[in-house]
Amino acid sequence: MLNWLTHLAIILQSNDCVFCQQATRSLTGICDVCSEQLPRMFPRSYQHVLLSHAPQFAAHMLKRQRLCISVWRYRQSIRWLLNRYKEGGNSHWSRLLALQLSAQIIFAYRYHGLALPDCLVAMPCTESDWLQRGFHPAGLITYECGRLLNIEVVKRGLYWIKRVEKQKRVGRQQRWLNRLDAIRATRALSDRSIAVIDDICTTGASLCAASEAVYRVGACTVDVWSLAYNPRQSRSDTSLLDLSALE
Repeated sequence: MLNWLTHLAIILQSNDCVFCQQATRSLTGICDVCSEQLPRMFPRSYQHVLLSHAPQFAAHMLKRQRLCISVWRYRQSIRWLLNRYKEGGNSHWSRLLALQLSAQIIFAYRYHGLALPDCLVAMPCTESDWLQRGFHPAGLITYECGRLLNIEVVKRGLYWIKRVEKQKRVGRQQRWLNRLDAIRATRALSDRSIAVIDDICTTGASLCAASEAVYRVGACTVDVWSLAYNPRQSRSDTSLLDLSALE
């Protein structure tokens, strides 16, 4: 009975904007006013931006990725949204976020003149994070994107093979070193085009580790999708001003 009431409450609240809590007819859960103020990125690949800030030893891995696509820049509003989703127990937001990502993906693939991939695979979640949150954030979004875009989802397709530390307080090069050869695929994906999905892309190190794992089991192309891109530049760093063209 309690589970049914909880599900009913989620349905009844689905017409309220997640930001302003005002009623909205938008299926994405974000009203038009709030949506216009979000730092949405232009629907095309920003692989060249990641390449310009990657260490030399990682450049070849980034070049192997076909497309790098995100919905938003990782600014205060998006940080709040994703933190509430992951740490606030709002697992039911996965469909709302997947709608945003799926729409961005459709526009981006049209822009590049490419077909959608054959399969989707989620970035793996550590056991400790899964136990703490009670769900796999990237996994739920991947499942919903697969349903919305009619693409096969490879369940539990990737897993960590070595202990991974939190990446928030380490530099760009150390992020790459921490992630090198840290992920393995669970099944063969011969001659399939794959998209790896995560919530945030910062340096691209984790997504590259996942891409390399998928390539090792036979994938022909790999794209990476995320909800947000976080350049993490310092206040004095103006080298990412070209990102304004992506918004």
